[in-house]
Amino acid sequence: MRRFFQTPSLTSARIRAAYTIAMAADAVQAAMMVIFPPGMIVGLHNLVDIVAMFLLTRILGFHILLLPTFLLETMPGNFLPTWTACTIAVVQLRKKEQNYIGDEPPAPPDILNNNKNKSQSR
Repeated sequence: MRRFFQTPSLTSARIRAAYTIAMAADAVQAAMMVIFPPGMIVGLHNLVDIVAMFLLTRILGFHILLLPTFLLETMPGNFLPTWTACTIAVVQLRKKEQNYIGDEPPAPPDILNNNKNKSQSR
């Protein structure tokens, strides 16, 4: 269980795989909505969501944004590419996290001291 929550390092191969899985899941679900009548294949639609959630979690590591996306996908009438949008967001957040590993985030500018220095130099 502990391994499930570990965050793997992002590589370009992982990112491409995650985008491919997310876009494939959204495309399969969109095709199923067009081909089959509403409500006929709810179980198959949910199976695609479960597989997408599992694979994205294995590739990108668990992220809290995956949970509301999964819940939104299980609601009927969802025509949005939510897996793709969520994957883009998670990848961007993971990249930001990895840039700060080992380094502290940059300090905000000291506006008060800069204003004092300018007024003293006049």
